This record gives sequence, C-alpha cells and structure tokens, in this order.
Amino acid sequence: KVHDTVHTAMVMTLIFGVAFTIIGILMVPTMLKLMKTPADVMPEATEYLTIYFSGIIGLMIYNIGAGILRSVGDSRRPFYFLVVSAVTNTVLDLVFVAGLNMEVFGAALATVISQGLSFIIAFIYLYINRDSFEFDFRPSSFRIDRDAFKKLVALGVPMAIQSAAINLSKIVLTSWINLYGVVFSALSGLYNKINMMVGIVSQSFTTAGSTMVGQSLGAKKYERVPKIMKVVLYSSIIISTLLAVALFFFSEPIFRMFTGDEEVLAIASIVVLPAILNLYGSATRSMSFSLMNGSGNAKLNFAVAIIDGMISRVGIAALLGFGFGMGCQGFWYGDALAGFMPLVIGMCYYLSGKWR
Repeated sequence: KVHDTVHTAMVMTLIFGVAFTIIGILMVPTMLKLMKTPADVMPEATEYLTIYFSGIIGLMIYNIGAGILRSVGDSRRPFYFLVVSAVTNTVLDLVFVAGLNMEVFGAALATVISQGLSFIIAFIYLYINRDSFEFDFRPSSFRIDRDAFKKLVALGVPMAIQSAAINLSKIVLTSWINLYGVVFSALSGLYNKINMMVGIVSQSFTTAGSTMVGQSLGAKKYERVPKIMKVVLYSSIIISTLLAVALFFFSEPIFRMFTGDEEVLAIASIVVLPAILNLYGSATRSMSFSLMNGSGNAKLNFAVAIIDGMISRVGIAALLGFGFGMGCQGFWYGDALAGFMPLVIGMCYYLSGKWR
C-alpha cells in the first residue's frame, strides 16, 4: 500500500504540475487584472509570475517528497533541504539583483532555481533510500493505483479547496486594498510578508501535529490526541507571543527589513495590531488543523473553506472596511479575525468525539 500510494502521489503531482504550469502562465494577466494591480507595476508583476509558474513543478515535487519523509516521522531532512533552498535563494538574489542588476527577472529566477534545487536534493535522497519508502524508480512502477487514487483525492481535494478558498478571499481583499493606490498596495505586500512568515510557523506545527494525530489514531491510541493538541497549541502560542512582543515594540526596524519606502513606513503602524491578531489566529489554527487533517475528515475542510475562506474573511472585511468606513485597516482586521474560525470548528469537532 505504501508503494502504491507513493507512486500514485508522484504521478498525480507530475500531471498537476504540468497543468498548473500551463494554466498559471496563461492566467497571469487575468489574475493581475482581477487583483486591480496598479498599472505602473503591471509589467514587473507579469514577468515575475510568469517565471515563477514556469518552475512551480519543482516546488510541487519537493512538497510531495517532503510529505513522504514526514509521513514516516522524518521532519529533519525536509528542513535541511529547505535550508539549502533558502540559502541558495538568498545568495542568487544578491548575485542576480544586486550584482548583475537583473531586477525582477533575477528575483524570480533565483526563486525558481532554489525551488528546483530542493526538489533535486529530495529526489536524490529518496532514490538512495528507496527501499525504506517502497520507492521504485522503474517506469512501470509510475502508475495510478485506483484505491490509492481514491483516498488521495478524498483527502487532498477538500484541503486544496480550503486553501484555494482562503487564498481567493485574500485576493479579493488585495483587490480592494489596491483601489487605495500604490502606497497601500505596497503596505499590503508588507503585511502579507509578515503573515507569510507567521504562516510558516503555523504550517510547520500543523504538519507535525497532523502526522502525529494520524499515527495515533491509526494505532488506536486515542489518549495521545489531546496531548498532541495541547503541545501544538502551547508551542504555537509561545512563539506567537514572542513575535507579537517584537512586532509591538520594534515594528519600525522590522518593517525596514522589507522596505525602505518612507511613504509606506509612515503609515505602516496601522497593520501592527491586525498582524498581532493574526499571530494568535495562526497559533489556534495549528491545533485545529492538526486534528482535522490528522483524522482525515474531508467534510470539515469544506466547512472551513466556506466559513473561514469566504464568508468570514470577505464578510468581516467588507463590513469593517466599507460598512464602518475603516478602509484598508478594516480589511486587514477582517483578515485577522477570520483566522479564528478554524478554532471554533475544530473545538466543536473535538468535543463531539467523532474524530475517534
């Protein structure tokens, strides 16, 4: 079953990778227009995304390789591969952008190369240790097993829809913010970068918690599940609190790490409290998603997609931003408050006991 699942997942990733590369490149102009991207940055944005989508298959294959490693409890090597990728990205950014003055093209190329490198390293490791993962590199082994395909689709599609719905709602918010001009658009980029860093912490604990919950349920050791949830929650809250204190007291130096634009920095304080709220929303999401994803409950991911992804985020943001006249600040508060919806859904699910 491991053999069938691994090879089915790899074949599906290759197929979807090619499809997303083509669709992504073709959709770039449409996506940027829907987001109301300011005209003066449209050429650079188009160039960056076109190059990014050209190399997205490397990122997808790395993720599936990392997923295989994490499923057997090895979270260190995916981390090492990612460190190599991050360092490579940073060095190439300096070479291409600062050294060779390749601007946006250089930044995009650095990202694609570093993602490709992480995929190559992960693939080589899987090949060297192929016996441990039932990984067979013969062409005949790369086929789709019907039972494995059904399970992967049943678990993967709802998670994909959930992620897509949340990101779609963020695109809606970005399009509203872009209406306020380039300065607020740049500030939105700053806010999103901070959230991205927070999201990495949240996703890491979610991945670890989901794996451990899944293993515990598979072994019918139900008493471990609440312990795992507590550790995920406490660890995430401690990290979120440390980041919140840093962001509250040292917001300007932190913001200057991402931009030197004085117009943006002059109004950047309005995103501090929404960003801190998002920190704690991310901490509680880790616990909830650990339970929902670890137990393989597909229906709950649909619920989160609808409630968190669309109704809450877009609804609260529209109410605060347009209804109460808070403008961009209202949109950011709406985004942060919606992040607590998975906590409500996850706690209801836990108390129901249906995860057993």
